[in-house]
Amino acid sequence: MVVLRFVSGTIEIRGLPEETTLLAASCAWDPRTACHRCPAVDYAQVIRALVRSNTPYEDEARRYVELDGGLRVRREPRDYQLQALEAWTAQQGRGVVVLPTGAGKSHVALLAIEQKHRAAIVVAPTLDLVRQWYDLLRTGFGGPVGVVGGGEHEVAPLTVTTYDSAYLHMEHLGARFGLVVFDECHHLPSEAYAFAARCCLAPFRMGLTATPERSDGREGILEELIGPLAFRKDIVDLAGEYLAPYETVRITVELSVAERAEYEAARRTYLEFVRRHGIRMASPTGWSDFIIRAAQSTQGMAALAAHRRQRQLAFAASAKLDCV
Repeated sequence: MVVLRFVSGTIEIRGLPEETTLLAASCAWDPRTACHRCPAVDYAQVIRALVRSNTPYEDEARRYVELDGGLRVRREPRDYQLQALEAWTAQQGRGVVVLPTGAGKSHVALLAIEQKHRAAIVVAPTLDLVRQWYDLLRTGFGGPVGVVGGGEHEVAPLTVTTYDSAYLHMEHLGARFGLVVFDECHHLPSEAYAFAARCCLAPFRMGLTATPERSDGREGILEELIGPLAFRKDIVDLAGEYLAPYETVRITVELSVAERAEYEAARRTYLEFVRRHGIRMASPTGWSDFIIRAAQSTQGMAALAAHRRQRQLAFAASAKLDCV
């Protein structure tokens, strides 16, 4: 009998010979524990392989429960929201839904949670969004909602967490949810957040975003972590009928003299460190290389602080508020 267990964000597969063609390439023999092992994200793939081959197995990995009820308040979904849900369902409940801000991405996720009827965790980038999701889940389903992050650690069949807290805790919580929703999933491809996604065994996975493209080109990793693109409507597709007509106007402002001087000094500290250590920030591993090197010295920590400060100055120039 093959036995599956969830251990620290991985799936242990016991009962198969070391040499087997049954499992995917991500499953490797672990001589330390004398079993095959793969990232938890591949749980569904392992189950499908065992079912296809008629291999009897005992699943001790999944620890998630079924939800007690569905949505208490029913709001008629818009046509494109139903299309998004149907497209995601057709991909075995895995994939990315791209809709513009204001188009109701969160409602698609609520419908998915109701459809799959499994314990679900929503991962959001900020505490403000965690609070919004907490209210949506609590009013939508009526039961208790757990929160992990911002000083709280309460886990329930419906739970909300930040990306940072998911990175810290998913290797312990990853077996407790059958569906994971990544809000603003364009954040996910960073090394730390991708680790959290790999530690979650949820067979059903949904990513929500208005802008999946990233400047570093790492959006391709979303297919591995969540699933392929399931549905996409851009703002031009919905403007005028579902969203207000709009016009994009870019307004530039100048840093003050003091801000410019501080910005240049911070950027110089950051760039000198990067160049001195031969780090190519444009490469797929550039950011993680920078973080690893920065953590090894006081100069590195200063470079990391300088990088953060230059971004703060650029994104929050005092002239922006004056202009508004």
